[in-house]
Amino acid sequence: MPFVLGRPLGAPDEVALQTRVLAAALALLDRLDGPVLEEFPEDAPPPAAPVGGDGEALPEILACPIPRRDPCEPAAGPHALLAAEIAFLRPWYALAVRERGRTTVGVSGLEPEAAAALLGDWLAGGDAAGLASDRLKLAIDDLRAFCLEAGGAQPGGAGGGPRLERWFWWETAVGNALRGARHAAGESADPTLRLIAKVLMVPTVQRGEQPPG
Repeated sequence: MPFVLGRPLGAPDEVALQTRVLAAALALLDRLDGPVLEEFPEDAPPPAAPVGGDGEALPEILACPIPRRDPCEPAAGPHALLAAEIAFLRPWYALAVRERGRTTVGVSGLEPEAAAALLGDWLAGGDAAGLASDRLKLAIDDLRAFCLEAGGAQPGGAGGGPRLERWFWWETAVGNALRGARHAAGESADPTLRLIAKVLMVPTVQRGEQPPG
């Protein structure tokens, strides 16, 4: 499915789209071959522009955007960029955990700093890094959850939704790294990593040259 995590049938109140999704899923029961892995043929619809309680459009970015490097500074490698981002978002993540009393970070068993280092190893070395694809996938899941929970704790980030997803995929080093590396992962010698790159690494709606909406 090309929809964001947690919305297997698409956006709320999209009755026609949800009906097509269910019909496509039920049609798989008639298949005689298997196991079956089919991609839903429709792209995810672009998210609607977010509005506040007064009906006014919300700003495009959060109130505390991640600081950007001076373009005149020497280019930093993936490890340095990811480590700096994790350090910047750490206080916001701690605030999110205090306010919510829970976190979805932890499936990899790694701290965010270690997960970022593992992702940096893969970005720098690709297949030569020798990382297990399932370990890399769990580290990516944790980094995405870490960033989204930290972003949601910022002023303007409450409520999540498409606005926060757009921030993650287009404003963070983690999101930009994953979008940029998806094609390389799709050419990996590891078939599991190729499958992850094809259907799990980046949502379809975030794969264009410009942010959705």
